Amino acid sequence: MIHVVRMRLPAGVDRGEYDLDAFVIEQVDDGAIDFRFELGRGLGIYWALPAARGDRLRLFEVDGAAYTVDEPVLTKDPFVFDFPRRAWTGELGAIHDGPVTAVAIEVAGDTYRCEVTVGGRELLLARPEFH
Repeated sequence: MIHVVRMRLPAGVDRGEYDLDAFVIEQVDDGAIDFRFELGRGLGIYWALPAARGDRLRLFEVDGAAYTVDEPVLTKDPFVFDFPRRAWTGELGAIHDGPVTAVAIEVAGDTYRCEVTVGGRELLLARPEFH
């Protein structure tokens, strides 16, 4: 089972040719905690997520508003963009490891830093070159 906490972004936040809809923290049962950006372009629905822990972001088309994508399609590798630091605090939701009470994300080119507080412990998901 996948546990997801979704933070909505205000309408009109765009990253080039894509509209940024949400930032998501997820965990598969008791596995690793990860993140993704949910984006849209036209009728396409896209996810930007790390290729592996601490690796570059890649962009996949995962579905469409008026059509179906049977399997995710790799669209850009790497997916490079800038996203100034944004943070959320409070009762954001829960994943397998417990309640998520703080999330911060920042992206600069091909590096990123994501800080998550879950179950009272702080977790850092980052591309090592992030400054």
